[in-house]
Amino acid sequence: AEYMGIHCVVMDTFLKHIEITDDDLKPVLWKLCTLYGLWILEPHISCFFEGGYANPAISKLADHIRNGILELCKVLKDEAVSLVEVFAPPDYVLNSVLASTDGNIYHNIYKQIVERPHSFDQPPWWNEFYSKQSKL
Repeated sequence: AEYMGIHCVVMDTFLKHIEITDDDLKPVLWKLCTLYGLWILEPHISCFFEGGYANPAISKLADHIRNGILELCKVLKDEAVSLVEVFAPPDYVLNSVLASTDGNIYHNIYKQIVERPHSFDQPPWWNEFYSKQSKL
């Protein structure tokens, strides 16, 4: 009960913030909120059948929820970068060579390899592996 109660509060808060948001942002936020709601319901589909809220013999509830999730993911994938950028996590929080905002991906990868201690050392298991060469 607490689990669904928490999600109910999150959904209610999300919906209240959508109401006061700029009109140009509302469509994306509605889709994101709907995706969240379907994602929360999907693992608990059986509760609708057990509680008598849906008849598994005639209801397409499970299919509609799963198809809705897939469709919203497909629609929102074009907005993914924008949605992440809204949070604007700094590079050090992401701690990712690829997520650096300077655009120098290859330079950053090379720099990470060169600056990491022992990057060019042989691994500790090398001698054991090398000494057991095949006698073929």
